[in-house]
Order: sequence, then C-alpha cells, then structure tokens
Amino acid sequence: METPQWRRRLKPSPAPTRSHERPKAEQSSRGEIFVIDDDAAVRDTLSMVLKAAGYFTAVIDKHPHMKPDAEFNWDEKLSGSGKNPSLFREHLEQLLKAAADAKKPFFINANITDPHRPFVSSEQGAAQKANPKKVAKRDADGEVKSFKPEEVTVPAFLEDIPEVRREVAQYYTSVRRFDASFGGAMAALKAAGREADTIVVFMSDHGMSFPF
Repeated sequence: METPQWRRRLKPSPAPTRSHERPKAEQSSRGEIFVIDDDAAVRDTLSMVLKAAGYFTAVIDKHPHMKPDAEFNWDEKLSGSGKNPSLFREHLEQLLKAAADAKKPFFINANITDPHRPFVSSEQGAAQKANPKKVAKRDADGEVKSFKPEEVTVPAFLEDIPEVRREVAQYYTSVRRFDASFGGAMAALKAAGREADTIVVFMSDHGMSFPF
C-alpha cells in the first residue's frame, strides 16, 4: 500500500538544504521549491560557476544525490567517510593537497552523514551490515564512545519509555561522532595553513528523525 501524501510530507528531508546548489530548476518531487527564471533550461550550479571561475571543486559523500553529473562537474568525488571521523579528515586533507598542487582556490562540499540514520549501534545499522547489497554502499563506521540510555534526556515530544530512550542514546552518540568529524575537518584546515583564509559555511539537513 502506498504511503499517504500527508505521511510522506511529515518525514524530514535534506533536499531543501541541498537545493541551494541548483538555483534554477523546476519544483522537485520532494516538494522543495527552487528559484525559477525565464531561462530555466540553463542550470548554473554552484560547482559549475566556481569551476568556471578557476576553483578546484570537490565533494565528499552525498554526490549521488546531486544529479545530473554534467551540472555537478566536480574535479574530484570521494565517498565512504561520512560516518568515519578519521577517514573524513583524511579525505579532506587529500582534497586540500590536490587544490594546493593545482595552485587553485577551492570549493569543497564536505558532507558528514551523521546523525542520519542508521544511528550508532542501532538494529537498523546491524541489519545493513548483514546485507551484502547494503555493505557495498555503506560508509565505513568510525568508533566513538556511546551514550548509555540512562545518561540522556528524552525530548519532551517523545515518550520516555525504554525503547525510545535507547534510540535517543544512539542518536546522541551519532551526534558525538559528527562532532568528531567536524572537529577533524577544522583541524585539517588549520594543519594545511588554510584556517584563516577559508570561509566555512555550516548547514544542517533537518532535525532529529523522531518519531519516524
């Protein structure tokens, strides 16, 4: 049975945040509204504009959601580090070096996929690891100290029952892993000597995906 429209629209979606990269397009099936002008057939994405201006452009994770490839013509695309702080930093360091070797300014779309589901130590995550088809697509998980259910505060809009408390603890642990990834990214910028001359734009997809 198809999910009712009202139910689908209540689910958090990251699409509005990513839509800033594609300013000229029709309304998408996800419901976000893009800016439309008289020349909507010409779609100048941020990566296209900056690359044409001489920038080295690259993306870490989430690039399968940015289509078509001709409009998101990255110089380099890396995957698999969105839930792995140490690998995420390695990827960013790799791209910073590539930009330096090319002697170009850079635009790097660095996507940390925490705290998107599956959460740390969740049943959903375990099921994906057990599925060969999912393993090939899944990020390599990084290790992080987990919150215990008794350590967390359950948000007021959720019932404070054991099952919910356990999942909120998993969510908070995923946020902790996100913090480690973001901290590593900032450290990589500093180590490369680019901390003072880099503009960091921080955006979030959506809030916590509860109770869905």
